[in-house]
Amino acid sequence: MNKTLIAATVAGIVLLASNAQAQTVPEGYQLQQVLMMSRHNLRAPLAN
Repeated sequence: MNKTLIAATVAGIVLLASNAQAQTVPEGYQLQQVLMMSRHNLRAPLAN
């Protein structure tokens, strides 16, 4: 019973994740900065 429930949960997560898609960027937009968030909510900007 437990293994079946875990397997069904994992399968559901995989199916939901496969439907996630990146959005298209509107015309004229450009990425300026990326922030990495840690599990402690600390931010570290990535310099280019």
